[in-house]
Amino acid sequence: MGEEFEPKANEIESLFTGITVRQNIASGGQKIVYMADHCEHGPVALKLIRPGGDADKERIQREIEASRRLTGPAFSRIFDWGVKRFGEFEILYIVEEFLVGSDLRGVLIKVGKLDLQETLVIVRSLLST
Repeated sequence: MGEEFEPKANEIESLFTGITVRQNIASGGQKIVYMADHCEHGPVALKLIRPGGDADKERIQREIEASRRLTGPAFSRIFDWGVKRFGEFEILYIVEEFLVGSDLRGVLIKVGKLDLQETLVIVRSLLST
């Protein structure tokens, strides 16, 4: 994507009111995820996404809207999202509930295939949302 997209904590905090960045917890490609404290919501995940173009931005916005409709203990609540200008970059941001634990992808990488019982627990949980 050309130029580096690696904002520092103080640069990020200057873009958002009421957010204090604690640490970078994931990064790669077009996305950086920070653990942060929000003045109203407590611990949050702050995701910064540098879209590759209008089609990419529209896809990400559709995904955000779809995920806002999902509820349950396995889904993080989205508190805020939008677009900010960071230097020459236009970035999408998502402020969501910080969940402790592993996601399904992480579990599958760690343990490989799930047995039928474990799979059914996950499927039932997803169907109940």
